[in-house]
Order: sequence, then C-alpha cells, then structure tokens
Amino acid sequence: MNELTIGDHIGFGGTSYKDFSTALGKMSGAITVRINSLGGDVFDGFGIANRIRAKGAGVIIDGVAASIASVIAVAGTPVKIASNAHIFVHNPSTFTMGDAAEMRSAGDLLDRMTSSLAAAYTRKTGKDDATVRKWMNEESWFDAEEAVAAGLADEIIPESDARVFACLNLAAMPHVPAVLAARIGAAAKPQDLQAKVTQLQAALEGERRNRITAAVQLCISECRLAAGKAATDAIARAMQDETYLAELASLPQNLPGTDPLNMSDPSRESGGDLYARHMAALKRQRGSK
Repeated sequence: MNELTIGDHIGFGGTSYKDFSTALGKMSGAITVRINSLGGDVFDGFGIANRIRAKGAGVIIDGVAASIASVIAVAGTPVKIASNAHIFVHNPSTFTMGDAAEMRSAGDLLDRMTSSLAAAYTRKTGKDDATVRKWMNEESWFDAEEAVAAGLADEIIPESDARVFACLNLAAMPHVPAVLAARIGAAAKPQDLQAKVTQLQAALEGERRNRITAAVQLCISECRLAAGKAATDAIARAMQDETYLAELASLPQNLPGTDPLNMSDPSRESGGDLYARHMAALKRQRGSK
C-alpha cells in the first residue's frame, strides 16, 4: 500500500504543501495518508487537503488531527480513526502588527478563513453551517466515537500504539480531554523507557557472559586451557573481544595424561600469536623442540 505520513506540524518547516504534493505525485493506485498532527499553516493545509481529495486518497488518524490537520483529515475517502485518537476543530487565528486598517484587514481575512474551514467540515459531515461553526466557536474535541457520530470520520479502527502520542505537546491547546492528556503523559516517560532499556541491556550482557563462560568451560574440558586464573582471564578478554573465543577454539588439545596449558604461566613463549605460544608450550611439555 502507498502511504504518506503527516507526523508533525503543517508548514513552517514541517509538512509543506510542496513536499507533500511532490511525494503524492509519485504515487499511483490506492493511497493512504496517516495523520498525527496538531495543525499549522492554513494555506499549506488547504493545499494538502485539495491534493488528497483530488487523488481520492484515504486517511487514517493515528493520534490526533487538530486545527488545519482536521481539515486535511476530512478530505480523505474514507476517513478512519484509531479508537484512541481525537479530532480538534476551532476558529483560525493569526499574528499581525500595524495600524487600524491592517488590523481590520487581518480580521476580514480570518473571517474568510473561518468560512472556508466551516465549508470543509460541512462538506464532510453534511451538517449545517451553524452546527459546524458552533463546534469551532467552542473549540471542540471529538474522540473516535464522537467523530464518527458527527460525520467527521467514517470508521473506527483498533487503537494506535501508545508511542504515537509521545511526540505531541498539547501545552498550548485548549480544553484538552483528560483521557488524551493521560495517554500523552503515559507515552512520554523517558525515565521508564530508560529503565526498561537498562534492564534489557543487563539481561543481554548476562546471557553473553553465560555463553562466553560456557565456551571457555568447553576449552577446559577439552584440555585446551587450564582452569582457574587462566579461565578467568580468558572470560574477561572474550567479554572485551569475542573473536578471542575463536583463538581458544583453535588451540590444540593436550596429549592424554598431560596437564592443560596455563596461559597465565610466565614461562610460556613470549611473542607471536596465541596459537604459536600454545604450540611451543606443548612441545616443551612433550620434550620436543
């Protein structure tokens, strides 16, 4: 399946109309757009929504479709929403500075944008203009069941992984539902995640030490290596570099009746690799040169 993901804000260095449109244009066949966004730039959002509608792409809301991201979401055919996801609608806002004429112009622009937003929700839901404007005026949140009942979504799908909420920061969002805030709080506990990582790392290190110890014990049983300090040193060295186990396994076995080689014996041959030193030591034990 062809999938595109909107997992950050719209425009302003996030998901832009240009980048989204370019990626969408390279796709054919059934297309799904997955959304987990708090919104962003209205004009980028309208452009993205129009491209989704023109392509007949489906939409899945994984976490939240808020503000202009909700307009992008309702452009999909169909719109599916995870059982733990939400939609948020409100009136547009802007920043402006200037004289009275500029302020009035900004207000007029916001009125036009409000009408465009309301039209997008009306097109999807079939509700009248007064109803959707009431949602927007009240800065309304919809959970999955409410979204389907309102006509903003068509189908509820199994809930998304909790990690989809970890990237959301709702500090500036109004009237956040307690259940959504709880999900985000539960998903964003790095100390808990770090504790799990530390636990897993300790378990893996323990399994690795057991495996290395078993390999060294095998060398001892085959009279390739002496027990005691030699074995302890071999385990420590293999923990630092596991390729050392291959060297140990390549050592020749002692002749029957001879003592295993103590690799810590200072009288062993100096220099050369481990195999050469061991061979020299075996020759001394057998009385040969």
